[in-house]
Amino acid sequence: MSPKIGILYLLDEPEVGLAPRLTEELISWMDGRVGDGCQFIIATHSMTLAALKHAQVITAGQ
Repeated sequence: MSPKIGILYLLDEPEVGLAPRLTEELISWMDGRVGDGCQFIIATHSMTLAALKHAQVITAGQ
């Protein structure tokens, strides 16, 4: 994907099926997009993604 500025990305378990190295690349890509003013809404079971520095975790039912 080419970088976009100020975009809202909706991702459903983007880490599923990725090798750990590719998950790290995904996180790096997302971090770069956040720096461009983009936002992410992510459905995930990954504690790695939930622990990202810009993450705000909302659990089911909230």
